[in-house]
Amino acid sequence: MTTLRLLPFSIFWVLVFGCSIVFAQTEGSERLFNRNDLTGWSYLPTTDAQKKNRARWLSADPKAPFWPIVETKVNFDAKAKTDDGRFVVKDTYLTVTVPKKGRTIQMLYSDREIKGDFDMKVLFRASPNSDSGLFIRGRQLQVRDYLNAGPYKHLKRFKEGDWNVLLVLVRGDTARCTCNGETLEESFKVPPSGPIGIEADRGKIEFGDITIKTKSLAPIKQATRALTLAPWELQLHGDAESSMSSTKDTVVINTTKIGEKVWHAQLFHPKLELEEGAFYKVSFDIKSDTGKGNALVQAMINEPDWHEVGLHQKIELSKQFVRHEFKFKATQTSKGKNRIGLVVGYQIAKITVRDFVLKKFK
Repeated sequence: MTTLRLLPFSIFWVLVFGCSIVFAQTEGSERLFNRNDLTGWSYLPTTDAQKKNRARWLSADPKAPFWPIVETKVNFDAKAKTDDGRFVVKDTYLTVTVPKKGRTIQMLYSDREIKGDFDMKVLFRASPNSDSGLFIRGRQLQVRDYLNAGPYKHLKRFKEGDWNVLLVLVRGDTARCTCNGETLEESFKVPPSGPIGIEADRGKIEFGDITIKTKSLAPIKQATRALTLAPWELQLHGDAESSMSSTKDTVVINTTKIGEKVWHAQLFHPKLELEEGAFYKVSFDIKSDTGKGNALVQAMINEPDWHEVGLHQKIELSKQFVRHEFKFKATQTSKGKNRIGLVVGYQIAKITVRDFVLKKFK
Protein backbone atom coordinates (compact mmCIF):
# COMPACT_ATOMS: atom_id res chain seq x y z
CA MET A 1 0.00 0.00 0.00
CA THR A 2 1.34 3.43 -0.92
CA THR A 3 0.37 6.40 1.22
CA LEU A 4 0.36 9.93 -0.12
CA ARG A 5 0.56 12.18 2.93
CA LEU A 6 -0.77 15.63 2.14
CA LEU A 7 -1.18 16.60 5.79
CA PRO A 8 -0.48 14.64 9.01
CA PHE A 9 -2.83 11.75 9.70
CA SER A 10 -3.62 8.96 12.12
CA ILE A 11 -4.91 5.43 11.64
CA PHE A 12 -7.27 3.44 13.86
CA TRP A 13 -8.75 0.20 12.57
CA VAL A 14 -10.53 -3.11 12.79
CA LEU A 15 -10.21 -5.35 9.73
CA VAL A 16 -12.83 -7.77 8.44
CA PHE A 17 -11.92 -10.37 5.81
CA GLY A 18 -15.04 -12.31 4.79
CA CYS A 19 -16.13 -14.24 7.87
CA SER A 20 -12.67 -14.18 9.44
CA ILE A 21 -12.29 -11.43 12.05
CA VAL A 22 -8.99 -9.73 12.76
CA PHE A 23 -8.94 -7.37 15.75
CA ALA A 24 -6.17 -4.76 15.61
CA GLN A 25 -6.03 -2.56 18.70
CA THR A 26 -3.70 0.36 18.07
CA GLU A 27 -1.58 2.20 20.58
CA GLY A 28 -3.62 4.87 22.36
CA SER A 29 -6.94 3.09 21.80
CA GLU A 30 -8.97 1.08 24.28
CA ARG A 31 -11.71 -1.52 24.20
CA LEU A 32 -14.89 -0.54 25.99
CA PHE A 33 -15.94 -4.19 25.69
CA ASN A 34 -13.13 -6.48 26.85
CA ARG A 35 -14.54 -9.52 24.95
CA ASN A 36 -14.48 -11.61 28.15
CA ASP A 37 -17.33 -10.28 30.33
CA LEU A 38 -19.47 -7.19 31.03
CA THR A 39 -16.95 -5.37 33.21
CA GLY A 40 -17.43 -1.63 32.80
CA TRP A 41 -21.08 -1.90 31.71
CA SER A 42 -24.32 -1.22 33.59
CA TYR A 43 -28.01 -0.57 33.40
CA LEU A 44 -28.29 3.13 34.27
CA PRO A 45 -31.27 4.79 35.96
CA THR A 46 -33.90 5.89 33.46
CA THR A 47 -33.64 9.66 33.05
CA ASP A 48 -36.58 12.06 33.20
CA ALA A 49 -36.22 12.73 29.47
CA GLN A 50 -36.33 8.98 28.74
CA LYS A 51 -39.41 8.59 30.93
CA LYS A 52 -41.19 11.34 28.98
CA ASN A 53 -40.23 9.74 25.66
CA ARG A 54 -41.39 6.38 26.96
CA ALA A 55 -44.76 7.82 28.05
CA ARG A 56 -45.31 9.51 24.66
CA TRP A 57 -44.37 6.32 22.83
CA LEU A 58 -46.69 4.11 24.85
CA SER A 59 -49.59 6.56 24.60
CA ALA A 60 -49.19 6.81 20.83
CA ASP A 61 -49.04 3.03 20.37
CA PRO A 62 -50.69 0.77 22.97
CA LYS A 63 -48.94 -2.20 21.31
CA ALA A 64 -45.49 -0.63 21.60
CA PRO A 65 -42.72 -2.89 23.03
CA PHE A 66 -42.33 -3.01 26.79
CA TRP A 67 -39.71 -0.53 28.03
CA PRO A 68 -38.80 -1.16 31.70
CA ILE A 69 -37.84 1.71 34.00
CA VAL A 70 -34.52 1.35 35.85
CA GLU A 71 -34.60 3.05 39.26
CA THR A 72 -31.02 2.45 40.43
CA LYS A 73 -27.77 1.60 38.64
CA VAL A 74 -27.13 -2.12 38.10
CA ASN A 75 -23.48 -2.95 37.41
CA PHE A 76 -22.35 -6.15 35.68
CA ASP A 77 -18.60 -6.23 36.39
CA ALA A 78 -17.11 -9.72 35.97
CA LYS A 79 -20.49 -11.11 34.86
CA ALA A 80 -21.02 -12.97 31.60
CA LYS A 81 -24.61 -11.82 31.23
CA THR A 82 -27.14 -9.34 32.57
CA ASP A 83 -29.66 -10.51 35.16
CA ASP A 84 -32.47 -10.52 32.60
CA GLY A 85 -30.35 -12.33 29.99
CA ARG A 86 -30.77 -9.64 27.33
CA PHE A 87 -26.99 -9.17 26.99
CA VAL A 88 -24.71 -12.22 27.03
CA VAL A 89 -20.96 -12.55 26.47
CA LYS A 90 -20.05 -15.82 24.76
CA ASP A 91 -17.13 -16.80 22.48
CA THR A 92 -15.71 -13.24 22.82
CA TYR A 93 -18.92 -11.70 21.40
CA LEU A 94 -21.43 -9.47 23.17
CA THR A 95 -24.79 -10.81 22.07
CA VAL A 96 -28.10 -8.99 22.23
CA THR A 97 -30.52 -11.88 22.71
CA VAL A 98 -34.10 -12.39 21.64
CA PRO A 99 -36.44 -11.55 24.57
CA LYS A 100 -38.29 -14.47 26.11
CA LYS A 101 -41.66 -12.67 26.15
CA GLY A 102 -42.32 -10.59 23.08
CA ARG A 103 -40.44 -7.48 22.05
CA THR A 104 -38.74 -5.66 24.98
CA ILE A 105 -36.54 -2.55 25.06
CA GLN A 106 -33.42 -2.48 27.25
CA MET A 107 -30.23 -0.38 27.23
CA LEU A 108 -26.74 -1.32 28.40
CA TYR A 109 -24.33 1.59 29.00
CA SER A 110 -20.61 1.99 29.52
CA ASP A 111 -19.66 3.19 32.99
CA ARG A 112 -17.21 5.55 31.37
CA GLU A 113 -18.37 9.02 30.29
CA ILE A 114 -16.87 10.00 26.93
CA LYS A 115 -15.93 13.66 26.46
CA GLY A 116 -14.21 15.55 23.66
CA ASP A 117 -13.38 14.30 20.18
CA PHE A 118 -13.01 10.57 19.64
CA ASP A 119 -13.08 7.81 17.03
CA MET A 120 -15.01 4.61 17.63
CA LYS A 121 -15.17 1.36 15.70
CA VAL A 122 -17.88 -1.21 16.30
CA LEU A 123 -18.00 -4.65 14.71
CA PHE A 124 -21.49 -6.17 14.51
CA ARG A 125 -23.44 -9.01 12.93
CA ALA A 126 -27.21 -8.79 12.57
CA SER A 127 -29.73 -11.62 12.25
CA PRO A 128 -32.58 -11.17 9.72
CA ASN A 129 -34.76 -8.09 10.43
CA SER A 130 -33.06 -7.53 13.80
CA ASP A 131 -33.07 -4.10 15.47
CA SER A 132 -30.56 -2.69 17.95
CA GLY A 133 -28.90 0.67 18.45
CA LEU A 134 -25.66 2.41 19.39
CA PHE A 135 -26.04 5.33 21.80
CA ILE A 136 -23.36 7.94 21.17
CA ARG A 137 -23.22 9.95 24.40
CA GLY A 138 -27.00 9.59 24.61
CA ARG A 139 -28.05 9.96 20.95
CA GLN A 140 -29.11 6.75 19.24
CA LEU A 141 -27.73 5.57 15.90
CA GLN A 142 -29.77 2.68 14.53
CA VAL A 143 -27.85 -0.61 14.30
CA ARG A 144 -29.93 -3.11 12.38
CA ASP A 145 -30.22 -5.57 9.56
CA TYR A 146 -30.20 -2.43 7.44
CA LEU A 147 -31.30 -3.83 4.09
CA ASN A 148 -34.45 -5.37 5.59
CA ALA A 149 -35.16 -3.29 8.71
CA GLY A 150 -33.87 0.06 7.40
CA PRO A 151 -33.39 2.94 7.65
CA TYR A 152 -30.23 2.74 5.49
CA LYS A 153 -31.51 0.49 2.71
CA HIS A 154 -29.27 2.20 0.13
CA LEU A 155 -26.12 0.46 1.37
CA LYS A 156 -24.22 -1.56 -1.25
CA ARG A 157 -21.54 -3.05 0.99
CA PHE A 158 -23.67 -4.22 3.91
CA LYS A 159 -23.18 -7.94 4.56
CA GLU A 160 -26.39 -9.71 5.53
CA GLY A 161 -25.76 -12.26 8.25
CA ASP A 162 -22.06 -11.40 8.32
CA TRP A 163 -19.75 -8.97 10.13
CA ASN A 164 -19.94 -5.25 9.38
CA VAL A 165 -17.86 -2.32 10.64
CA LEU A 166 -19.37 0.88 12.01
CA LEU A 167 -17.02 3.85 12.17
CA VAL A 168 -18.08 6.87 14.25
CA LEU A 169 -15.90 10.00 14.12
CA VAL A 170 -16.98 12.59 16.70
CA ARG A 171 -15.73 16.14 16.34
CA GLY A 172 -17.30 18.65 18.70
CA ASP A 173 -21.06 18.02 18.72
CA THR A 174 -21.13 16.23 15.36
CA ALA A 175 -20.49 12.61 14.43
CA ARG A 176 -19.85 11.18 10.98
CA CYS A 177 -21.10 7.60 10.88
CA THR A 178 -20.28 4.99 8.23
CA CYS A 179 -20.86 1.28 7.70
CA ASN A 180 -18.18 -0.55 5.73
CA GLY A 181 -17.10 2.84 4.39
CA GLU A 182 -20.58 3.93 3.22
CA THR A 183 -22.17 6.98 4.84
CA LEU A 184 -25.01 6.46 7.31
CA GLU A 185 -25.05 9.97 8.79
CA GLU A 186 -22.86 12.84 7.59
CA SER A 187 -23.54 15.27 10.47
CA PHE A 188 -25.11 13.39 13.38
CA LYS A 189 -25.60 15.72 16.36
CA VAL A 190 -24.49 14.29 19.71
CA PRO A 191 -24.34 15.65 23.29
CA PRO A 192 -21.01 17.06 24.60
CA SER A 193 -20.50 14.14 26.99
CA GLY A 194 -22.06 10.87 28.00
CA PRO A 195 -21.64 7.09 27.93
CA ILE A 196 -21.73 4.68 25.02
CA GLY A 197 -24.84 2.52 24.98
CA ILE A 198 -26.21 -0.57 23.25
CA GLU A 199 -29.93 -1.17 22.78
CA ALA A 200 -31.68 -4.51 22.98
CA ASP A 201 -34.87 -4.44 20.94
CA ARG A 202 -35.83 -6.99 18.28
CA GLY A 203 -33.94 -10.06 17.16
CA LYS A 204 -30.36 -11.20 17.76
CA ILE A 205 -27.35 -8.95 17.14
CA GLU A 206 -23.73 -9.71 18.02
CA PHE A 207 -21.01 -7.16 18.74
CA GLY A 208 -17.46 -8.37 18.20
CA ASP A 209 -15.57 -5.26 19.24
CA ILE A 210 -16.29 -1.78 20.61
CA THR A 211 -13.09 0.27 20.55
CA ILE A 212 -12.45 3.99 20.99
CA LYS A 213 -9.54 6.34 20.47
CA THR A 214 -9.63 9.64 22.31
CA LYS A 215 -6.27 11.15 21.41
CA SER A 216 -4.12 11.64 18.33
CA LEU A 217 -1.93 8.73 17.32
CA ALA A 218 1.21 8.47 15.31
CA PRO A 219 0.80 6.50 12.07
CA ILE A 220 0.98 2.73 12.40
CA LYS A 221 4.30 1.45 11.12
CA GLN A 222 3.73 -0.37 7.86
CA ALA A 223 5.22 -0.78 4.41
CA THR A 224 4.49 2.63 2.93
CA ARG A 225 6.29 5.04 0.64
CA ALA A 226 5.75 8.80 0.92
CA LEU A 227 5.49 10.57 -2.44
CA THR A 228 6.77 14.05 -3.13
CA LEU A 229 3.93 16.48 -3.77
CA ALA A 230 3.62 19.95 -5.11
CA PRO A 231 2.09 22.33 -2.54
CA TRP A 232 -1.56 23.25 -2.50
CA GLU A 233 -2.62 25.66 -5.25
CA LEU A 234 -5.68 27.94 -5.40
CA GLN A 235 -7.28 28.57 -8.79
CA LEU A 236 -9.83 31.35 -9.37
CA HIS A 237 -12.17 32.09 -12.26
CA GLY A 238 -13.57 35.39 -13.55
CA ASP A 239 -14.18 38.04 -10.91
CA ALA A 240 -14.02 35.63 -7.97
CA GLU A 241 -12.05 36.75 -4.94
CA SER A 242 -10.49 34.18 -2.63
CA SER A 243 -7.24 33.78 -0.70
CA MET A 244 -5.37 30.84 0.76
CA SER A 245 -3.20 30.47 3.85
CA SER A 246 -1.65 27.36 5.33
CA THR A 247 0.25 26.00 8.32
CA LYS A 248 1.89 22.67 8.90
CA ASP A 249 -1.45 21.06 9.73
CA THR A 250 -4.15 23.00 7.89
CA VAL A 251 -5.02 25.05 4.85
CA VAL A 252 -7.65 27.84 4.93
CA ILE A 253 -9.51 29.21 1.90
CA ASN A 254 -11.27 32.54 2.46
CA THR A 255 -13.74 33.35 -0.34
CA THR A 256 -15.05 36.94 -0.23
CA LYS A 257 -16.69 37.14 -3.65
CA ILE A 258 -18.17 34.44 -5.88
CA GLY A 259 -18.07 34.36 -9.65
CA GLU A 260 -20.55 33.22 -12.25
CA LYS A 261 -19.34 29.63 -12.37
CA VAL A 262 -19.54 27.25 -9.42
CA TRP A 263 -15.95 26.12 -9.90
CA HIS A 264 -14.50 29.65 -9.59
CA ALA A 265 -12.38 28.72 -6.53
CA GLN A 266 -10.53 25.41 -6.43
CA LEU A 267 -7.95 24.11 -3.99
CA PHE A 268 -5.84 21.30 -5.42
CA HIS A 269 -2.59 19.34 -5.59
CA PRO A 270 -1.36 19.23 -9.23
CA LYS A 271 0.81 16.73 -11.12
CA LEU A 272 -0.09 13.59 -9.20
CA GLU A 273 1.16 10.22 -10.43
CA LEU A 274 -2.14 8.34 -10.24
CA GLU A 275 -1.77 4.81 -11.59
CA GLU A 276 -4.35 3.75 -14.17
CA GLY A 277 -6.72 1.15 -12.70
CA ALA A 278 -5.34 1.49 -9.16
CA PHE A 279 -7.58 1.94 -6.12
CA TYR A 280 -7.20 4.99 -3.85
CA LYS A 281 -8.75 6.33 -0.66
CA VAL A 282 -8.89 10.03 0.17
CA SER A 283 -9.78 11.30 3.65
CA PHE A 284 -9.77 14.70 5.34
CA ASP A 285 -11.41 16.98 7.93
CA ILE A 286 -13.26 20.08 6.72
CA LYS A 287 -15.36 22.86 8.26
CA SER A 288 -16.85 26.23 7.28
CA ASP A 289 -17.22 29.34 9.44
CA THR A 290 -20.81 29.73 8.19
CA GLY A 291 -21.81 26.17 9.05
CA LYS A 292 -23.59 25.71 5.73
CA GLY A 293 -22.99 25.25 2.01
CA ASN A 294 -21.03 22.52 0.28
CA ALA A 295 -17.82 21.57 -1.47
CA LEU A 296 -16.87 19.11 -4.21
CA VAL A 297 -14.07 16.54 -3.95
CA GLN A 298 -12.54 15.68 -7.33
CA ALA A 299 -9.74 13.78 -9.00
CA MET A 300 -9.25 15.00 -12.56
CA ILE A 301 -6.82 15.81 -15.36
CA ASN A 302 -4.78 18.97 -14.81
CA GLU A 303 -5.26 20.27 -18.39
CA PRO A 304 -7.98 20.52 -21.05
CA ASP A 305 -10.31 18.59 -21.40
CA TRP A 306 -10.28 18.50 -17.56
CA HIS A 307 -12.05 15.12 -17.43
CA GLU A 308 -12.45 13.37 -14.09
CA VAL A 309 -10.43 10.27 -13.30
CA GLY A 310 -12.68 8.43 -10.86
CA LEU A 311 -13.67 10.73 -8.00
CA HIS A 312 -16.59 13.19 -7.86
CA GLN A 313 -18.27 13.62 -4.45
CA LYS A 314 -20.24 16.61 -3.17
CA ILE A 315 -20.19 17.12 0.62
CA GLU A 316 -22.19 19.28 3.02
CA LEU A 317 -20.24 21.66 5.26
CA SER A 318 -20.56 22.18 9.02
CA LYS A 319 -19.23 24.64 11.61
CA GLN A 320 -17.44 21.73 13.29
CA PHE A 321 -14.77 19.60 11.65
CA VAL A 322 -16.33 16.59 9.94
CA ARG A 323 -14.21 13.67 8.71
CA HIS A 324 -14.84 12.47 5.15
CA GLU A 325 -13.51 9.36 3.45
CA PHE A 326 -13.97 8.28 -0.18
CA LYS A 327 -12.60 5.38 -2.22
CA PHE A 328 -12.20 5.44 -5.99
CA LYS A 329 -10.59 3.66 -8.92
CA ALA A 330 -8.33 5.83 -11.08
CA THR A 331 -9.47 5.67 -14.71
CA GLN A 332 -8.47 7.64 -17.84
CA THR A 333 -5.44 9.06 -16.05
CA SER A 334 -2.63 11.03 -17.70
CA LYS A 335 0.95 10.54 -16.51
CA GLY A 336 2.11 13.49 -14.42
CA LYS A 337 -1.02 15.49 -15.26
CA ASN A 338 -3.54 14.38 -12.64
CA ARG A 339 -4.74 16.44 -9.72
CA ILE A 340 -6.94 16.00 -6.67
CA GLY A 341 -8.61 18.69 -4.62
CA LEU A 342 -11.70 20.57 -3.55
CA VAL A 343 -14.04 22.97 -5.31
CA VAL A 344 -14.88 25.42 -2.52
CA GLY A 345 -16.34 28.37 -4.39
CA TYR A 346 -20.04 27.74 -3.98
CA GLN A 347 -20.43 30.39 -1.26
CA ILE A 348 -18.78 33.25 0.58
CA ALA A 349 -17.10 31.53 3.51
CA LYS A 350 -13.86 30.65 5.24
CA ILE A 351 -13.25 26.95 4.78
CA THR A 352 -10.59 25.03 6.71
CA VAL A 353 -9.16 21.67 5.61
CA ARG A 354 -6.83 19.51 7.71
CA ASP A 355 -5.38 16.01 7.79
CA PHE A 356 -5.76 15.43 4.02
CA VAL A 357 -4.56 11.92 3.10
CA LEU A 358 -4.46 10.01 -0.19
CA LYS A 359 -3.67 6.29 0.04
CA LYS A 360 -3.12 3.75 -2.71
CA PHE A 361 -4.05 0.10 -2.12
CA LYS A 362 -2.40 -2.80 -3.93
